[in-house]
Amino acid sequence: ETGQWVPLHKKIVIPDDKVQLAQHWKETRERGWEKFTDIQLQVTLDIVKALVAKYGSIVEILGHDVVNLHNRTDPGALFPMEDFREQLFGRRQPIIKEHEVNIESVLYANREGALPDIASSTWGSLLPKGAQVEITKTVDEWAKVRVLKLAPLLRDKKGWVKRLLIESIQAKKSTINQMKINAEFFKPTANPPTERWPIPAGTRVRIQEVHDKQWTLVALLGVFNGKQGMEGWIQSDCLTAVP
Repeated sequence: ETGQWVPLHKKIVIPDDKVQLAQHWKETRERGWEKFTDIQLQVTLDIVKALVAKYGSIVEILGHDVVNLHNRTDPGALFPMEDFREQLFGRRQPIIKEHEVNIESVLYANREGALPDIASSTWGSLLPKGAQVEITKTVDEWAKVRVLKLAPLLRDKKGWVKRLLIESIQAKKSTINQMKINAEFFKPTANPPTERWPIPAGTRVRIQEVHDKQWTLVALLGVFNGKQGMEGWIQSDCLTAVP
């Protein structure tokens, strides 16, 4: 029945004929996406055409997945964005002002818009495989731990490690865990450390945000480290506009 309230815990099954396998440009495999109906697409196009006609300054249309790279995949793999753009502006490709990394640089991970903590550093040693630790705090993919055993140089030290590198072990204390492999061990700052990646000169990016002229949040154009849609902070003077 149209308009019927559906409890959040109730599983909704979409019929097979309304689902199509497709691969989103951010992802590495196909999965099922609910198809758009012709009426949905036509009404959406009519609304956007009306907005473009009323506000002549509108010159581009982008998906939420392009604007918010971190955690959005809408409007999805089946949305005909290029067709929409062609009908609206007479071109299929977006207008994106590109910049180029002018020197080998460091890209710092973007954590909910916070500027990078470049002071995060290791204790000068890896936390070795088998080292026993006690988890004292978890934040996203990070765990703050205290070293208990099998790492003499770091015993009783506290710091951050990646959660996926830790596994539970059978011990008298249920809080004891151990490292699966050798792992970088970061100092116990208030927040988890900022991940960083080397960026070669010549890398093409588009600007997402500029902060105090010192830091620029960029989206990398093309594939980097095996995936698309990566973004992060880079020092602004490392960027040059591409003519």
